[in-house]
Amino acid sequence: MSRSRQIAINAVSQSGATILNAALGVVLVPFLIRRLGKDGYGLIAVIIAISGLCALADLGIAGALSRQLAEALTRKDNRRYRELLSTATGLHLAMGSACALALFLFASHVAKMFALPSSLFNSGVFLLKTYGAVRVTCTFLAPSPQAVLASHNRFDTSSQIDAVRTLIQTAGLFIVLANTSAGIAGWAVVCVTTDGVCTFLLWRAAIKTNTGSAVALSAIRLSSVKDLLSLGSQFTLLQLSSQLSVNADPFILTACLGPASVSLYRPPGQVLGTVSPLILTLGNQLHPLATKAHVEGNRDDIAAILFRGTKYTMLMGAVFCAIALVLAYPLCRIWLHSALGEQYRICANVLMIQSITQLCTYAGGTQWPVLLGMRRTAFVAYSRTALAIINITSSWLLVRHTTLGVLGVVFPTMVIELIWRPVVVYYVCRVLDLAMWEYVKQSYLPPLSIAAVVGALGFAATWFMPPSQVGSLGAISGVLAIVAALLIWFLGLNSQDRAGVLRLFRLRLLRDSIGTAPFVARSANSGTQRRKTGTTQIGTDSKRSIT
Repeated sequence: MSRSRQIAINAVSQSGATILNAALGVVLVPFLIRRLGKDGYGLIAVIIAISGLCALADLGIAGALSRQLAEALTRKDNRRYRELLSTATGLHLAMGSACALALFLFASHVAKMFALPSSLFNSGVFLLKTYGAVRVTCTFLAPSPQAVLASHNRFDTSSQIDAVRTLIQTAGLFIVLANTSAGIAGWAVVCVTTDGVCTFLLWRAAIKTNTGSAVALSAIRLSSVKDLLSLGSQFTLLQLSSQLSVNADPFILTACLGPASVSLYRPPGQVLGTVSPLILTLGNQLHPLATKAHVEGNRDDIAAILFRGTKYTMLMGAVFCAIALVLAYPLCRIWLHSALGEQYRICANVLMIQSITQLCTYAGGTQWPVLLGMRRTAFVAYSRTALAIINITSSWLLVRHTTLGVLGVVFPTMVIELIWRPVVVYYVCRVLDLAMWEYVKQSYLPPLSIAAVVGALGFAATWFMPPSQVGSLGAISGVLAIVAALLIWFLGLNSQDRAGVLRLFRLRLLRDSIGTAPFVARSANSGTQRRKTGTTQIGTDSKRSIT
């Protein structure tokens, strides 16, 4: 199967899983708030965040493994592939077991450390010992099979397993919580079961995909440990910064305002979180291609991945953020008013601020896959760590000493992201020796212009015809989506882009007779220039495309 067709299949699978997550999440959130209460719902958010902190013990091995396996596969070094996989699996098994055991034994101490209120203390300890310990174990067992699938560009398989997890978990929660009085205990049992099932399915898929390199104790190598930890240390810093910037928010809110405040913070994040995988699907699956291009010394392919990947991500992301901004209030009113009352307004404000923050994330496009493929991630890793410390300190001060309340944890993140993204744009262009203005002009200006038009239309629609029911909200969203799709097709994509998209739909009938990959194909009229020469176009001096 051609690489372009596999990318298309991956995108479709990821889209299906994302849409499923979003649809079920919209129904599940109010249901959980009603069945568990605001405090109970806030508690499970805190427990999930605490369990996520244990992932820092991974030392970045998961992210490093995915990149190193892709390089070994490109070099056709099966022995190296097996050594890396076996070493990483052994390390993950040891780390996961140690963290799960520690969480089980010291659950009460952890609950006290994160200042769980007395009314929820016993429930919190129970969740840490059951759900927390199992989730941590699965968290450490999943990265190795995920890295195998990623190295073979089989992101579609991961998406299908994620869809199965969503279906099982949602159905289980509705059945158990609606028909029993199990409450938080029932939630824990359902989630533990789904985590275990998904981990099993991931390993089964990885074994079928990579039959020639089985995990073996004899294949563990000290050299592989050093290689994984060398790159993994930078992933550790990024994981730490992510935990501090995002997952620390529930802790700050719980300590300052109580667990109920988390129920006002989490729903908007779930809206954005369910759609983000769809928008980031292209960037998330291109690091093996960037690694391959770097190993082969082909800078033109890397530059093409950067320009086109960023542009396509922004075309989807900027439009989605514009729609989320203008529909934040009606969406939260219709969705959450019955569960939260007038406090839905706080959720709407959080959603608007987080939409701007998320736009900055989408603006990253394929910058990280390119830097990862080239092993030039140190600057981003160290800088993000420093910014995370600033973020968490600012959030604490704003929540503790101002009247912003829940908004105090999201506002600093937005400001930092707005400052940080242009810095990364400059850095990536400098690494690749590209003209920054050409990158901005080709990859950012068309998507942002389309998003501005869609946002203006959405604001006018909600002003003159305020949606009051799901049907009217869906109608406005649908119209905006159609307008956005037309603008993207005729203004966001050039003639070569449109031809590439059409080729994707014809691949099945043509049986891959057209081998040009639209995602990274060369563009004779791209106009992208190198900084030193000022004239060289990306990819025009290379005769082959990545297929």
